[in-house]
Amino acid sequence: MNDVLRSIMRFHVFTELGVAPIDSVPYDMNRILASLPPDEARKLRRRFRKLWRSAAKAKASSSARPEREKRVLGLGAENPSKSQKANRKALLLGRVFRDVEKRIKESKTAPMST
Repeated sequence: MNDVLRSIMRFHVFTELGVAPIDSVPYDMNRILASLPPDEARKLRRRFRKLWRSAAKAKASSSARPEREKRVLGLGAENPSKSQKANRKALLLGRVFRDVEKRIKESKTAPMST
């Protein structure tokens, strides 16, 4: 499957999740959010926080060193560092990438209907 289709599918998954779509971790989501009306930007920020918290808690609970995972992601931190923010984006971006790859694999194995 080509990169353009994967990119479109990632955008679709981000839209389904209700967060601003990003292609890479260094990409600043604030650029996208600045172009939106304030109420929409607020919704997307809140949705992102909810998703990364649930993903962080799941990752920490499955980790052999949960305290380290919480520290790396800044779980519970009032003022997260730049690296913690980047780790949060990476966690959510990885989730989206895995979801897209899972959907691609399922579409390849699904029988074609006529």
